Amino acid sequence: MRARAMAITLVAMAVVTTSADAAGTNLLANGSFEGSGSGSLSGWKGQNSSLSLTTGDGGGFAAKVTRTSTGSSYAIVASAKPVKSTTAGTTYTADGRYNAPAGKTLCLKLKETGSASSSKDSCATGTGDWATFPELRYAALATGDALTFTVRQTKPVAGDAFTVDNLSVAADAGVLTPPGALHASASSSTEIDLSWTASSGAPTGYDVFRDGGASPVATAPGSATTYSDTGLDPGSTHTYTVTAFTSTQESAPSNEATATTPATDTSVSIAAAGDIACNPADPNYNGGAGQNGFCQQGATADLIAQGSYDRVLALGDEQYDCGSLAAFNTSYDASWGRFVGKTLPVPGNHEAKATSDVGETGCSKNQTGYFTYFANHGVGIAAGVNGNGYYSVDLGSWHLIAINSNCTAIGGCAAGSPQETWLRGDLAAHPNQCTVAFWHEAAWSTTGTSHGVTAMRPIWADLANAGVELVLAGHFHHYERFADLNASGQPATSGAGTREIIVGTGGENQGAFGNASPIPGSQVRTSGYGALAVTLATGGYTWRYLQVGGATADSGSDTCH
Repeated sequence: MRARAMAITLVAMAVVTTSADAAGTNLLANGSFEGSGSGSLSGWKGQNSSLSLTTGDGGGFAAKVTRTSTGSSYAIVASAKPVKSTTAGTTYTADGRYNAPAGKTLCLKLKETGSASSSKDSCATGTGDWATFPELRYAALATGDALTFTVRQTKPVAGDAFTVDNLSVAADAGVLTPPGALHASASSSTEIDLSWTASSGAPTGYDVFRDGGASPVATAPGSATTYSDTGLDPGSTHTYTVTAFTSTQESAPSNEATATTPATDTSVSIAAAGDIACNPADPNYNGGAGQNGFCQQGATADLIAQGSYDRVLALGDEQYDCGSLAAFNTSYDASWGRFVGKTLPVPGNHEAKATSDVGETGCSKNQTGYFTYFANHGVGIAAGVNGNGYYSVDLGSWHLIAINSNCTAIGGCAAGSPQETWLRGDLAAHPNQCTVAFWHEAAWSTTGTSHGVTAMRPIWADLANAGVELVLAGHFHHYERFADLNASGQPATSGAGTREIIVGTGGENQGAFGNASPIPGSQVRTSGYGALAVTLATGGYTWRYLQVGGATADSGSDTCH
């Protein structure tokens, strides 16, 4: 681990940083008594004392507290409670500067009131010059209580007075916990991808260490929980740890994670999205360029063209409104048609509409426009088994399964249906391969009246029971990533279920999540147009959700089961 140090430079006049300042935001109002710059006692009151402004520590203003009545003590008190609702176990730090006559005892005090009652003092003896109070650290006993703040002098006599400045109360940022569940997987012969769970304590960033080195090989931002270590030798084994850091501390290291790059690179890359091309009669089609935030199929095609992908997965609803051949030839072909030679498509419900809502002709519940377009462009695999649009193919070391979610048009998707029977046979024939399945109507979603399409759940159950790694879908016009789910769509232990990612962001229009509460297992949800980039490597995969405009809205990695 590298050492971290913090330096304070003193220039022209003494500047003192208290430990409470370093802990976090000052919760006291006007603790410096500067107000708007002309001095102020706002936020403060005397107890058996009067308050006045005087010259502060190093200049500016301070509060002079003068005894005005008899009693065992006199004090300056924060008028408002600096903490109105505590969090049990959270440590609050109080600090400040004081100037008291020699031999006089001053005490900072934090007092908890509410369901619990407790207090703590930090006392110091005056020297006749400015000094810093010993740090006061108080751990709240209960949640929802309040804290009061006082500076008092004990055993006063007539004429006593003291001065305070730069008073502070802050919630302790806490000790950084080590990043958790560090996982390493090789995504190619020269790259290992890392993922971890975030450290508590709001880290500034993460340091990545390789093979026990004393210095990090990389630093990731505090918002990151993934890192890709590139430029490695084929066939090499590496062990990693990760630490979290702020400007003042660094955590203990995470668990160790080890991965070996394959001797030869068998990884392949795919781009995927569904819900793609507007109908040319759409008022926002605008010659294919789109407008008013709609019809962005050209923008998502340009995004994919910026990468280098072995295959492009078109996740259904390639062409609105009813997938006629004429619309395919005009809109889809002018955008995503540039990838047709490497496209693996599946049909969506709009390709199976018998009538159009916008007057489109050539509609067919038999998905005729879809099948004809891809056949005319040499994508014979799109016809699928017995012309029903479901098929499978090997890509690199992975097995890809294309499912037709237009269940009514192909004899159903229930157990025992032709497609489900074929699927079980296909899974049995490829038991040891990493597998990704893809179709249009997602089985699980935060949006939708049934939180997904129930007709697809028998297919989902077959895939989850077989240990399939990943399912990609569309239909819901947003991006949503799930954790591993079991056959019933409930969260499973990592590595023991199937992950679903919805990418209905191909360009036609955008959906919203509204006030819907995320369903169990939903990890990431976002709107906006984009495409999912997935690298399928030996033994694992990585993903990045790329948005139009250049942002990477989600990323991660996982291993095969």
